[in-house]
Amino acid sequence: MFKIKGYLKKFWYLILACICLLFVQAQTELTLPDYMSDIVSVGIQAGGFASPVSDVLTEETYQHLLLFVDQKDQKTVKKDYKKVSKVNQDIIDTFPKAKGKTVYQLKDFPLRGPRLCPGAERAGGGAPGGYRGGIPRGGPACGRGERCHLQGRAL
Repeated sequence: MFKIKGYLKKFWYLILACICLLFVQAQTELTLPDYMSDIVSVGIQAGGFASPVSDVLTEETYQHLLLFVDQKDQKTVKKDYKKVSKVNQDIIDTFPKAKGKTVYQLKDFPLRGPRLCPGAERAGGGAPGGYRGGIPRGGPACGRGERCHLQGRAL
């Protein structure tokens, strides 16, 4: 036992790092079910989101987004978002963190517009560039009336 202690003495910091990493792994595995239940509660039961694309981005988030997309998609993002220095009250009501910041707003952003069918872009609806997911519910490209044809629930 004392011989092993002599060999392990050189690597005490690596052993401590392994123990810390095992602790972190155990904590993340234990919190994963909570995150999954939040996804189900917010995303599925509460109705989810009308579009997977954010309507308003802070300047920092916009720059981070441009870092992770290729040149072709950067042109599309730059074309579909406009820089807004003075944020109006409707945007602040919807996105409180936008107050006092320069933001990028999705063009043709309907603040109080009709609910959108999330799958209508697959049926031919949506804005140029393919970012805005949908057309007003029951529209010609959707053709499903008051029910969303992707999720099978009333809008």
